[in-house]
Amino acid sequence: SSTASTTAEETNSPETSKDFSVVGGGQSISETPSADTTSSTTPPATTKPQQTLTPTTTAERRSVTGIITDASQYFVAFQTQDGKSHYLSIPETGLEGGLDYVTIGQFATLNYIGTLDESHAVLTSVTPSYMTTDIYLEEYAFAIEIINAVKAMDLEYLSDLSKFPLFIDTGNYNGVINTPGEFEAIDNEKIFTEALIERIANYNLFNLKYSDSGFHFGNGGPNITFDVDDEGILNIIGITSVYPDENTK
Repeated sequence: SSTASTTAEETNSPETSKDFSVVGGGQSISETPSADTTSSTTPPATTKPQQTLTPTTTAERRSVTGIITDASQYFVAFQTQDGKSHYLSIPETGLEGGLDYVTIGQFATLNYIGTLDESHAVLTSVTPSYMTTDIYLEEYAFAIEIINAVKAMDLEYLSDLSKFPLFIDTGNYNGVINTPGEFEAIDNEKIFTEALIERIANYNLFNLKYSDSGFHFGNGGPNITFDVDDEGILNIIGITSVYPDENTK
């Protein structure tokens, strides 16, 4: 199971300044455009959040640990261990240490001014977190890509993340799809059911599990399974969009 060795919680602490570096793969923010998400806690990458605080204020500085899920020059989005998604805006003056090595899927400690539950919280710096789970950065990053594809209901995006032949269960079809073209010809609503979106779109990444059959977004019911192939590449290998009692095959 994937159990964090420390608890991610909001703490009051003095600000520290460290160079932030990442060992391993994943989606580098400096190289990859920010994914568009529909979460109400994450603004579009093209929208600059309104600034109401800056690091020069005398407000109390706080820190929180989480998994980075998105970023742009204006904000960093992340998820905490309780499954809540948050974003912190980046001041025009930039960050201590910068964002050059911040990576999607990375555990990080985010130092900020303000309150997480309010939209005017401002990020001041990002520092390494030593929280660990059984899941690697690249695997979290791939899960985030799947979540983004489901949020966008983007069949082509999901196809690009998949390896064919691909097993699917849509209720009225339970079997193998052999090519991306066959998959992309399926009606969107057959794949992106309300049940699948509900399961995946707001999934708590800290609950991501691995079994002999691959990585799963929870147990049973609508799900997407992915795994590493013989060449070391992560791919979706199965999609179930309905609960078992909805299968009309």
